[in-house]
Amino acid sequence: MVLFGLVAGKLFGPVLKLDNKSKTTFIISSSIANHGFTMGGFICYLFMGEKGLGLSFIFLSYFIPYLFLVIFPYAKVASSGESYSLETMKEFIKSPRNMPLYAMILAIFLRFFNITRPNIYFPVDILLMLSIGVYYFSLGLSFLLKDMFSFRKESLSLCLIRFLIIPAATVIVLVLIDLDPDIEAVILIESFMPAAVYSVMSSVLFSLDERRASTMFVFNTMAFLLFILPLMFIFIRKINKIHQLINFRRVYGRCGII
Repeated sequence: MVLFGLVAGKLFGPVLKLDNKSKTTFIISSSIANHGFTMGGFICYLFMGEKGLGLSFIFLSYFIPYLFLVIFPYAKVASSGESYSLETMKEFIKSPRNMPLYAMILAIFLRFFNITRPNIYFPVDILLMLSIGVYYFSLGLSFLLKDMFSFRKESLSLCLIRFLIIPAATVIVLVLIDLDPDIEAVILIESFMPAAVYSVMSSVLFSLDERRASTMFVFNTMAFLLFILPLMFIFIRKINKIHQLINFRRVYGRCGII
């Protein structure tokens, strides 16, 4: 998904006629999405319960490596012209910011030795709501309402990438590979998610186009909440039918019928 978004963002660059920093901002916004518990994981929880939430966290394991090894270096190079080195990777590996990645590795280790999760009650609903509230409260976005009109072309283009191109590409890939149905469902749900707030953070950290990034993030998120999410609830059966079609194509393809 992030690679499809990256390529799509690059292809839209010449059409939008953006300068280097603004183009980099748009490409980053096209590549990374809100797959975490603040949106994608939460939606998976609504549709599939705690198992969906757990699978979404495994799905999200790509994010920290991709952010620190690809997105941040790319933003830094575009901003300052500095080159990427092995020192950047060493800093990434040793950084305490990688606690989620270390936790995932520990979880895989425990799973490998068949050490099951303790039978302890976790108030998932309360923890999710509290975490989401604190997360969004602490963002501090720089957003001006008038920028909605100023950056409308970029915002609409980003909607096209996030809500049409990436989901369509995801369905095509799912047709070609064989995964557990629950895993495929999580991937399909996550493919519809809006832009990530880290696209704004990267613009702030590396002095890219912060106003454009904030506007695109807000516009994309509002478009998702007002249009895409209601459609997902209304047509969840249709999404399940797409999923069934993928499995139908796979099974009969093996038999040589399709």
